[in-house]
Amino acid sequence: MHDPNILTFQPVKEAGESGNRRLSLYMNYVKGGAGEDFDAFIIGDKRKVNVEKRNPSFEIKNGYQDPATIQDILTQMSVYGGYYQTDLYPTDPDYEVFKMSDWGGMYMESKQRGRQSTISARRFVDWMFSVDNLEYIQGQHEPDPYQVQREPTPSGEVPIQRVTQPQEPTAMVGTFQYFLQAEVYGNPAYDALEPFFETVKSMNDFNELRSRAQAGLHAARSTADTERLQEIIKAIDELKRNYNDYASRYGTSEMDEVLNEVEIKLLELLK
Repeated sequence: MHDPNILTFQPVKEAGESGNRRLSLYMNYVKGGAGEDFDAFIIGDKRKVNVEKRNPSFEIKNGYQDPATIQDILTQMSVYGGYYQTDLYPTDPDYEVFKMSDWGGMYMESKQRGRQSTISARRFVDWMFSVDNLEYIQGQHEPDPYQVQREPTPSGEVPIQRVTQPQEPTAMVGTFQYFLQAEVYGNPAYDALEPFFETVKSMNDFNELRSRAQAGLHAARSTADTERLQEIIKAIDELKRNYNDYASRYGTSEMDEVLNEVEIKLLELLK
């Protein structure tokens, strides 16, 4: 007796017939025979369909994923033309990218592991969930694109105006804390991050917040939640670009960050 993990089909449209109608008939037929042990995922505008076992014979390291999340990711890639990549330069040895081919095949590429392909949407998303700091790169067919500036700020230009504070910044000039106090806190460009300023104080904190927001974006079930998470991601991307410009002006280095952390700990002990 055959016990497949994946069934793939694509309805053939007859003359004068609606492709969506035939798809619906096929979906109902397959789902009726497969029962509750399978989920169906639509891939691309041509309506290729994967019917996949919820608990396949191959390993799913990150557990059973929400079918709606998997479908959202497939739609982003196969319909909108987007893809996912790590928040690193392509030359970085840890850089990874997740894409979908024109015919609906799913694959990931990295310098360490080479290229890996799969026809399983569940396995593909499982690979994605195993990688930290993935970001979605919008495709050319995005229905509601949000503007994210990806070009570096021209040399010599200050991207934002200095924010007036109730008192002068207390942190050391050139440190990340000084950047936050002088150019971020109180700036309307970062209003979406205001609720997190009490707990988010370092670039690593902001990177972690962005990762959580990106993960939450896949599970968002309302327009308001989606817009709020997109604003958080957009604000953090803006903060990172402006900090790179700030660092080039003040020569900020990793040692500055270490000294800044030491300064914070000392101030906490002296309170």
